[in-house]
Amino acid sequence: MAEAGLVVLATLSIRQKETLCALRIYGNSIMVHTMYYADEVESLDDLNLPEASVQISPQEKAMAKMLVDHLRGDSELETYHDRYRDAVLALIEAKLNSTKPIEIKPAPAQGKVGDLMEALRASIEAAKKGSAKPDAVQET
Repeated sequence: MAEAGLVVLATLSIRQKETLCALRIYGNSIMVHTMYYADEVESLDDLNLPEASVQISPQEKAMAKMLVDHLRGDSELETYHDRYRDAVLALIEAKLNSTKPIEIKPAPAQGKVGDLMEALRASIEAAKKGSAKPDAVQET
């Protein structure tokens, strides 16, 4: 594959579902990349995207840049966890150690942001105070 510059297309099963993948040489190993089937890829024309006439004011851009600059930091991949897996493991552990029924709290309601400027201001204030700091923005 490496000498011929080829990539192999194949299928594999992940969680009882067949998935399209590409196999390619990476160093001394073979890397697997999952892919979409052709019928899963939609044209941008088929999507209901907002009109291109949406305008972002210079103030909104400046505030967004300020927020990104304030939150920028080094990548610390160890700080990211699969929260779903952690919750399932905690539930299993709680069930193993208890004879009482376990109550699960409902997820908090997520609000809808109506004003971008107000949301940016709130995020910048929260970031300055160090409270409820969102995930760091990373440079790529």
